[in-house]
Amino acid sequence: HALKIEEIAVVTNNPIIKYQSLIAKGIVYDCHSLFDSAIYYYGLGKDQARRAAYQKGEAIAIFNIGVVYSFEGEMEKSIENYLEAEKVFNKLNDQRNLAVLYNNLGIIYRQTKKYTLARDTYLKSLSIKRKRKDIPGIMNTLTNLSAIYQYLENFNEAKKASQEVIQLA
Repeated sequence: HALKIEEIAVVTNNPIIKYQSLIAKGIVYDCHSLFDSAIYYYGLGKDQARRAAYQKGEAIAIFNIGVVYSFEGEMEKSIENYLEAEKVFNKLNDQRNLAVLYNNLGIIYRQTKKYTLARDTYLKSLSIKRKRKDIPGIMNTLTNLSAIYQYLENFNEAKKASQEVIQLA
């Protein structure tokens, strides 16, 4: 599919489709755990999006690079990319992508034992997901919040979060 998108990009000379082909290649490498190649194609996608003045595409590429770095265990690089993507998603008021970004960022903070930051970041994600009525997303973030509250030894809040997940399910 990535190669087909690339063919279409060449035929149409459409810069957005070119961006999509590069991101698709990055996803293929990402799914096969070929992280260096995934980062390479996401980086090319980011540059293509920038040339095409496609800010959302640029932010998605940066976000994807952050995801790959988290899989590689490069947490500081992951955080750096998430925070860069966050600026653009905020500028574009892209609530859906912000909610996902905050949830992922909370996971990174949890893994790096920054529990208070993780909680605060999960709460940002939860707030957006509640406004969007994203029930599966709410359940996911509440589950993550429950874990953080346990690390913070706030067992009442952990229980409340878990009970809400059960209720929603």
